[in-house]
Amino acid sequence: MIKWQKVKLGDVCECLGKGKHPASFSDNKGAYPFIVSGLSEKKCNEYDSDDECFIIGDGGCANIHYVNGKYAASDHTYIFKSRDNRVSTKYIYKYLSGNMRILEDGFKGAGIKNISKSYIMSILIPLPPREEQERIAKELDAVADLLSKQKQLLAEQDTLIKSVFYDMFGDPVINDKGWCLKRLGDEFNILSGGTPSTTCKEYWENGTISWIGSNMCHNEVIYGNDGKYITEKGLKNSSAKIFKKDSVLVALVGATIGKVALLKFETTTNQNVASIAVHENKKYLVWYIFYVVQSLYGKFMEIGNGKFKMANLTFVRSLEIPVPPLPLQQKFADIVEQIEAQKQKIKSAITETETLFNALMAKYFDEE
Repeated sequence: MIKWQKVKLGDVCECLGKGKHPASFSDNKGAYPFIVSGLSEKKCNEYDSDDECFIIGDGGCANIHYVNGKYAASDHTYIFKSRDNRVSTKYIYKYLSGNMRILEDGFKGAGIKNISKSYIMSILIPLPPREEQERIAKELDAVADLLSKQKQLLAEQDTLIKSVFYDMFGDPVINDKGWCLKRLGDEFNILSGGTPSTTCKEYWENGTISWIGSNMCHNEVIYGNDGKYITEKGLKNSSAKIFKKDSVLVALVGATIGKVALLKFETTTNQNVASIAVHENKKYLVWYIFYVVQSLYGKFMEIGNGKFKMANLTFVRSLEIPVPPLPLQQKFADIVEQIEAQKQKIKSAITETETLFNALMAKYFDEE
């Protein structure tokens, strides 16, 4: 990081007070940003201010937001803006968002942690010339905008695949194409895995067998694990199983229940996932199964009455899917393969842009 003279945030910024509204003020269909204490932003129907400022939530975890225009904020946020012509409000936001550790250090408390206004006002901010602040913010905005467009393009590829799927096969839930229906349990070998004891180090340390859990089921294709491995002993001394490439995984519990993943490598998986072994049935192509099972998500949401939901293999086996002709599945698979190739190129570009963005943030703001 380039070294510049530092000033206290409270010497160059003013606190406009706290937001006015409870969290219930939000409305997903609203037209204005509604800033709450958290990492996400919501919407609302009415705005309180039309201004440029940065907003810091006072509880939970470190978070900061930037607005320039009409907005409203919850009563668990502090609102700040520059009061010194030498300082750009956006630059302060960029600096703090690039050094979240500074905000994290201010969150105190035994239960829900909170950050105080006095702590925020005491934060030291490096102060380059105003023109340099604006140049830095502009450069970071350009890269962030490119990254946003790349991610939007990636999302559009997924939307395209689903559009093609519904055009070719109709809605599997209502089966408007009138295909023959079959239960998953009658058509596929459906298995669940198992988890080796997490307290037994010899099941995990220096493991070489790829391991994934239900947290990786996000209706995406998985080409590799997230860095977790188990040992041969862990595999042998649990109900964990090896799942072959081209298996379709379905999360049975937790935040990802009903979400699906397509394995593109051989791996083990935990007990919170059911595996539909598509490779053992020649009447279906894996790309069709991957997307048709995604369409059954609503069935999982009907389980139970509370927020915590759990499915089992009996439930998964009972689910019905249409059986379209294999040539039609093949036509769909060919289209998906082409789009997937494009997606991989876009993902590589996203990785490069994220690397560039992180390098710029470190160049200007990293104080480690």
